Amino acid sequence: MTTPWRDALNKLKSLGYEITLFEGKLRYIYRGEYKPPEKEITPLIGILKDNKEKIINDPGFLIDQTIKRINEIYVPGTLEWLKKYHHGAWEKIQDFHEEINELALKGEVDKLREALTKYEEFINSMVNYFGKKG
Repeated sequence: MTTPWRDALNKLKSLGYEITLFEGKLRYIYRGEYKPPEKEITPLIGILKDNKEKIINDPGFLIDQTIKRINEIYVPGTLEWLKKYHHGAWEKIQDFHEEINELALKGEVDKLREALTKYEEFINSMVNYFGKKG
């Protein structure tokens, strides 16, 4: 379902902005080459500020933020290695995916946050372990 804040979020991303959640605040970081005019950006950021609570409680946004953080530390090959050599860990990842999807679909945001935190911690531990072994 499209909403004005989703449209604004997507437009900012397409213009080169990265929107992150940091300590309960939305952060807007420009990552592109040529910064768009302020008159184009200001209304979009205004829409996001007006809808901050909806955004930070949106399951899709929460999942995206978790994936972004994992990608920052991910060591290529970790998941393939787990799938091949550590079936128990691979199955646990699959269980996390099922739980996260189920909670997101039900809109159980508090439980989703908890599951995403555990998922991120587990993936980080596997990346660290793989980094030492790989």
